[in-house]
Amino acid sequence: MKTPDGYRFFLQFRASSPAYIRAGETLERLKNKKSDFIVKAVCEYLERHPELEAGEAVQIHIRRELFRRDELEKMVRSMIQQYVSAGEQAHPPAVQPQRPPAVPQQTVDAAVSMMLDNLDEFL
Repeated sequence: MKTPDGYRFFLQFRASSPAYIRAGETLERLKNKKSDFIVKAVCEYLERHPELEAGEAVQIHIRRELFRRDELEKMVRSMIQQYVSAGEQAHPPAVQPQRPPAVPQQTVDAAVSMMLDNLDEFL
């Protein structure tokens, strides 16, 4: 809404998806810099979509999941297994350097989960 002092908007959206939660958390961390961020984001978007300023209807498409989380987890675990196997095959058993103690499966599971959490924007 346009006011004598500038513009005033009130935004509210549900935390109904990882994208909305990510946006909400980012804006929350910005504290009193939200306006600067929103202006920059809108201007960059308009540069990529000049038709919006020409009065055409706004159509914003949210990217659908490219991979389900369980599919991505299988791929990550497979890559980790290949990496571990390649390391074991790099040295014959008699020449193997001293290896660190085996990492508990629970630790591996936590690390995989953390990796996937950091990849949520790609899901």
